[in-house]
Amino acid sequence: MTFIEATLFTKRIIELGAEETYRALQNELAANPDAGDVIPGMGGLRKIRLSLPGRGKRGAARTLYLLFTRAETIVFLMVYTKNDFEDLPPDVKKAVRQRIAIIRQEFEP
Repeated sequence: MTFIEATLFTKRIIELGAEETYRALQNELAANPDAGDVIPGMGGLRKIRLSLPGRGKRGAARTLYLLFTRAETIVFLMVYTKNDFEDLPPDVKKAVRQRIAIIRQEFEP
């Protein structure tokens, strides 16, 4: 499985101090790539929890990714905490859907 990270995703992982748990998440997704829940209306975007150091399960970050099965590739788009927002706001959803459309052109021409 190949993993690709959006630049802001990588920056946020570092800010959260989650490099170690992110590696564990990569291993989990390599074994079970469709583990994340598909978010309805978001073009196949999946969401999975990423545990954060010093926080309980409810304090986990939400990691958003796209799975391209034929290309054996996962694209990590975004990671956020409940402090950032409880649910994705409409403007963020719109921006993410636009990014997804661009990314899909590369992997599903």
